[in-house]
Amino acid sequence: MKKTVYGLALLALLTACAKPAVDPQPADDGEKVAGSYEISRILYDAPGVDDDSDEIYPQTIAKIIYSAGLEVERVNANSVRISLVLRETGRKNAVNVVGTPSLRNNFAYQDTTKVGVADGRVLNLDFTNNDAHIIIESKKK
Repeated sequence: MKKTVYGLALLALLTACAKPAVDPQPADDGEKVAGSYEISRILYDAPGVDDDSDEIYPQTIAKIIYSAGLEVERVNANSVRISLVLRETGRKNAVNVVGTPSLRNNFAYQDTTKVGVADGRVLNLDFTNNDAHIIIESKKK
């Protein structure tokens, strides 16, 4: 009888410990989008320039590996700061601030203009800067 009681107690304990963990939901859009993203493509199209670029990352040229990423930092519940990080084997990373868009309903906005998708899994930006059209496609690491 004691073995049965101990067995049931052990079973109850194991069952209580085996409940699946629930991933906590991000508190807000800024928290959901914040993090590191790996860039797969950067398109740069400037008017009047013949050598516009459409770069796919990562890429290897003459044994040098080039890659790019976005580092996204939460500013507040509805805004993030985005920095572009360009990496090259053997060199210090080049970091440039892209901007501080606001976030609404899985989209990024600069003022009232929609500039991309920001849903916490992908961060795809499509914007104009100094008359140059820029597209950045990335996925969260």
